[in-house]
Amino acid sequence: NDLACAPDGATAVTASQDKTLRVWQAAPGAPITLKGDLTGHRRAVWAVAISPVERVAASASGDCTVRVWTLGDLQCARTLEGHSSPVLRVRWLGLGTQVAA
Repeated sequence: NDLACAPDGATAVTASQDKTLRVWQAAPGAPITLKGDLTGHRRAVWAVAISPVERVAASASGDCTVRVWTLGDLQCARTLEGHSSPVLRVRWLGLGTQVAA
């Protein structure tokens, strides 16, 4: 459903209908490899964004949540609840320390 690339170009995160996100690593001259999966959403993941300053990603899902993930250890750092309908978009604001969905 979506793809986000880190500013350094070494990390990408994909969002999928299967309720997961996948973290990919790329090194110059080397093939792209799967670092791991991010699981926890209960419905399809519609959007993903990587913070320009932190090693975190935010995901928007049909389960009406936004999740913030640490890309170093592939863990959910926070689940943001409160939407009354599926969340279709997510973006980092300003310096990349606030998220909007």
